[in-house]
Amino acid sequence: MARHPKAADFNAELQADTPLLEDVLWRELEFSESLMAGSGGPPIYGTRATWDYYQRRRRAARLRKWAEATAILGAPWIGLMAQDAPGAKRKCVAVGVEMLAACVAATRDAGDWLAKLGTAIAIEVLRRSRIAQRVMISEQTAHRWRLAYAEIASKRADAEIVSVLGRRLLGALFAKAPESSRQLAAKTAASNLFEVLQRETPLEPAGSGEWENVQLLVMVALGDDDAADSRRRSEGKA
Repeated sequence: MARHPKAADFNAELQADTPLLEDVLWRELEFSESLMAGSGGPPIYGTRATWDYYQRRRRAARLRKWAEATAILGAPWIGLMAQDAPGAKRKCVAVGVEMLAACVAATRDAGDWLAKLGTAIAIEVLRRSRIAQRVMISEQTAHRWRLAYAEIASKRADAEIVSVLGRRLLGALFAKAPESSRQLAAKTAASNLFEVLQRETPLEPAGSGEWENVQLLVMVALGDDDAADSRRRSEGKA
């Protein structure tokens, strides 16, 4: 406890006429939790019941790891780390839809190849492809992504197609993060998505110069429009 930011206050409590060690320990834990409250991790909750103390300490330790991972990784991974399994799958679907919308916009081809998506998803792809300020990709990247789509569609159907497609792009982007950060994210995320991304077949853009646009595309797909706009401005693309 000597290195704690409020060590002096806690020591004063211990040296009082009627020291309450239990109360001091709870306050130390609650202070640690309060430092992590803005980390974007899972919500902090619990009681002062004795049985809850060690569970909350483990949760606080996990939040410290969470804060460390998100500080290093940044967008678009912070939001993904907070998603449970169903939420993570929805985000992968959103990325896959955005990828196909970019393919349609790049090639101006919205033919029968979208039929395997099912009506609802195909309509969403077409809607997204017509957005005026959308992130563009090259025709070469569109061709590569459509080949991957065809391969996935031969084995999957409907939302599963775009889910796998999105995972492959996220996997390629995630692979660019430092190894230590990838391992930390896999251990602290709310779902097993980051473990899956490390096993997924990566799907990269056709040219190395397209990575910035690909990251913008992913951030838009995940709903992180503010971060995407900020990145556009910093790169002179607004």
